[in-house]
Amino acid sequence: MERRITGGVCISAYTTGIKGLDILIGEIPLASNILVIGPPLTGKGLFARTIMYNGLKNKEAGIYISTKDSGSKIQDRYVEKGLSLNQYEDAYGIVDCVSRSLGPGKTETSKNVAMVGSAVDMTGISIAVGQFLEEFWRKKQIKRIKVVMESLSNLLMYSNSQTVYRFLHVFTGKVRAVDGMGVYTLEEGMHDSVVVTTLKQLVQGVIEIKDEGDKRFLRASGITPMPTEWAEYTIENNEIVVKGV
Repeated sequence: MERRITGGVCISAYTTGIKGLDILIGEIPLASNILVIGPPLTGKGLFARTIMYNGLKNKEAGIYISTKDSGSKIQDRYVEKGLSLNQYEDAYGIVDCVSRSLGPGKTETSKNVAMVGSAVDMTGISIAVGQFLEEFWRKKQIKRIKVVMESLSNLLMYSNSQTVYRFLHVFTGKVRAVDGMGVYTLEEGMHDSVVVTTLKQLVQGVIEIKDEGDKRFLRASGITPMPTEWAEYTIENNEIVVKGV
C-alpha cells in the first residue's frame, strides 16, 4: 500500500469504495486523476457520487463539480439513495455550474454549495474549488480529498477543446498537488476521437463503460499494469454491483 507523509500526516492510497471495482483495479495511487467514459444512461454520475460519498464515510473530504445539475439536485440524489450529506457538512463542497444560468431564483452561495455563472466560467470553477481545498486541506487538515466533476462533456459543449484542455491541465495539477484523487465523467460518442485521446493524456487512469444489448460492462486501464478484462456490472437499488469478481 502506498503511503506518504503530507503535512505531518501519513496518508495511503485511495479506493473507490465500490467493492467489486476495488477488487478489479486494486488501490488507486495518491495524486491520481481518473476519467470515466461511456454512453449516456450507464450510471457514470452514480459512479462519481458513490466514489465521493464512500470517501466521506472514510473521513475524506469531497468536492463535487456539477455542470449538469444544480447543487440542490445533487444533494437530493443522495437523499434518494437513502444517504445524507448533513452528517458530513464539514467535509464536502459542491460547485454548482447550473443554477445561475437558469435565471432568477435561489442562487446564493452557502457553506457547502458555491455557485459559478455557468460551465463556461472555468475561472470561477477553479476559484471555487480552490476555496474548498483551502478550507479542507489547509484549515481543517483533511489530507485525503476526492474531487469529482460531472461532466467534462458540458465544458466541451460550450467551450473549444483547447480551452478545456488548458483548464484541465492546470486543474488536474491542483488535484495532484494535494495528493488527491480526481474523477471526471465524459459522454462517449459526443466528441471527436482526437479530443478524447488528448484528454486521456491528462489522467493517470481510465474506466471505460460499454453497453451490449441489455448488459453493461466496464474495464480499467492505466490504473493497473495491464488493462483489465471487461467485467459486467448492474445497478441495483442505486448501488453499483460488479459481477464475477
